[in-house]
Amino acid sequence: MIKLIVSDLDGTLLQENHLMNQETIDEIKKQMARGVDFMVATGRDYPGVTPIFENTGIDPELILLNGAQYRDHGGVIKDNIRLSASQIKAVGEIFARFHVVWNVYTADGIASLFNEEENLDAFMETAWLDGFCTPDTSKETYRDFYVGLKVYSTIDELLAHEPDILKMEVHDGDREKIHQLQEALMQVEDIAIAISKPINIEVTHADAQKGIMLMKVIEKQGLCSDEVMVIGDSANDLSMLTRFKYSFAVANGAQAAIEAANYLTADNTDLGVVKAIRQLCKD
Repeated sequence: MIKLIVSDLDGTLLQENHLMNQETIDEIKKQMARGVDFMVATGRDYPGVTPIFENTGIDPELILLNGAQYRDHGGVIKDNIRLSASQIKAVGEIFARFHVVWNVYTADGIASLFNEEENLDAFMETAWLDGFCTPDTSKETYRDFYVGLKVYSTIDELLAHEPDILKMEVHDGDREKIHQLQEALMQVEDIAIAISKPINIEVTHADAQKGIMLMKVIEKQGLCSDEVMVIGDSANDLSMLTRFKYSFAVANGAQAAIEAANYLTADNTDLGVVKAIRQLCKD
């Protein structure tokens, strides 16, 4: 019997407008009323998730930043997995070598060596290329992503003020550069490199992956892996999809995710999550 449903957000649970449709909301609430718990596992940070569930009646548990942070139903931080200072310096030096704009996510905010406009321009360029938005989409649509951005001059200054760095992130429209950057980052010890889209790279500690964090959480909750279903669409979901018997990839997902999952469901725009839940969580 399934006791916990875990879903990725972008490209999986959410529609093209980056929100849930009403049928998805109703299905999740139905399952929660039956005693099935619901959890989100995403690369987003807490401020990037909470607006999605406002006024829905759903208050999920949250695995955030690809597994670097876990929050309970009330949003209280229960676990953080930090990058070390040496890892941050090593990754930062590689980013500098490739001349990319990058930012970090901390336990309580976002910071960078680049200002808000530079971060927003880099994000918008890649979002257009990836179909996340259209070329005429206003930058103002996504300015909230960088609200409260703290800007520092050097990595040393960043480390002096931000001891709890959980994720480092790059957006760049040059796919070959992203590929070369990925290869260079593989020389850094004990990090996880996630490419949720072919034009971004997300770096966390090797222990900060969705599947690893989820296994820790369910162990504390007294659940076994066969009581959990997971749903995802991209490379940063692989650590979940390969660890759980009841793993679903949405049909619009990356090929690696589809091959890793044990089951395939419909596209995210065709109620893929709802159909997966109904397949396993029958009345």
